[in-house]
Amino acid sequence: WSVQPQKYPPPVVMGEDSIMCPKAHGTSATSVQEDLRWDINPYVADDICNYNRNGAEDRGFWHTTSGFKKEAVAKGTMHFYDSNTGRLLFSVPSKPGRSMEAFLKETLKHGWPSFRDNEVCWKSVRVLRGGEVVSIDGTHLGHGLPDYTGNRYCINLASIAGRPRPTSLCPWQIRVAPAHLTRQVVPPNDPYNHYVLQEN
Repeated sequence: WSVQPQKYPPPVVMGEDSIMCPKAHGTSATSVQEDLRWDINPYVADDICNYNRNGAEDRGFWHTTSGFKKEAVAKGTMHFYDSNTGRLLFSVPSKPGRSMEAFLKETLKHGWPSFRDNEVCWKSVRVLRGGEVVSIDGTHLGHGLPDYTGNRYCINLASIAGRPRPTSLCPWQIRVAPAHLTRQVVPPNDPYNHYVLQEN
């Protein structure tokens, strides 16, 4: 990756390299989920997420997965979760922002899921000074590769194929909750102060 050390302006949240220090399982405290979405091989994902800082899955890898594009077209909206922790990392489309069609077009053009600033859940994602994009839990996600239209984040699908866990919601997702989900509870001992919606 030909990226130079830099500081990205807001809304980007910069992170320290210490986020990726050695932990119990590579750069993370845990291995990837065994039941990753789109039938992604957990062994492949584990190497990319936890034992890698510069490499990436093959260009066009998302074409080989089970149902990724079909799901995107059918649902019209998608949320992407950390393959290790299930924490929310990206959402498409965003408001204001581009359409699902535009997201898929750019993903096809570059060969990897490509996100823009307002599609990132900055509570859970950090950009390091070398351009590496990581989760706050130490999952390697990809790299920031700005272009003439702004910041673009080239992300490994294997890194964002997790299934959501109870603390995976980003605050901006829960400003308006369904009527039967009215209580917002901050779990004890949650250092990131995530909110969990509980049914009445």
